Amino acid sequence: MNKETFLLELGRLLSDLSLEEKQEAMAFYEEYFMEAGEEQEEQVLRELGSPQEVSYKIHEELAGKELICYDAVAGQRERTNNTNDDSSVQGKDENDKKTGKQKKKAPVNGWKIACIVILCLIALPIAGPIAFGLGAAALVIVIAIVASVFAVLFALVVTVLALVVSAAIVGVVFLILGILKLITAPFAALILLGLSLIMLGAFILCCWLLVKLCMVVVPAVAKGIWKLICLPFRKKEGTAS
Repeated sequence: MNKETFLLELGRLLSDLSLEEKQEAMAFYEEYFMEAGEEQEEQVLRELGSPQEVSYKIHEELAGKELICYDAVAGQRERTNNTNDDSSVQGKDENDKKTGKQKKKAPVNGWKIACIVILCLIALPIAGPIAFGLGAAALVIVIAIVASVFAVLFALVVTVLALVVSAAIVGVVFLILGILKLITAPFAALILLGLSLIMLGAFILCCWLLVKLCMVVVPAVAKGIWKLICLPFRKKEGTAS
């Protein structure tokens, strides 16, 4: 069989398709032979197989599912496959009957359940203290973190308060010395009065920082710590609901 005979036979087998589908299929295989060239014609024919097999593949691809064979070769193949399947199923049934094989549900093994219960009872005295210890350790860690945060905040507040008091005291002292030196040493008095103004400005700034610290930072940190403590209980409530 050569290329012309193959294409003529394939066109005859595809006569039941629509004109557009037939033309597309024939154009595909004609182009396939053309690209291969005359020297590769025999190899292409061996790869494609008979026109009946190619026709069967085309019908199958167009239908998108298994169809009844359109030629004797494909029909013989389908009948052979069905016969083999039936014989294999019958052979399996006969083999099952001979060996007495039956599908049964696996019985519940009471020994396994008893062993699991016994292991749980044995592990309880060990696992209980370990779990309690882990919970206590986690609680201690949380308390330590909270105490550390509050200690840092307290130290910060005390530091700012000390700066406020120091600035106020130094500013008042410089102010008094500047007033006393106005007559005897005017130049030194002006320097002391300038330093007193600087210290009083620092006093006002420290007061403002202290107020902000007490009104903004401390409540925000306390609120965050409270949310952190309540987080595990919220998860438990969400799980229970």
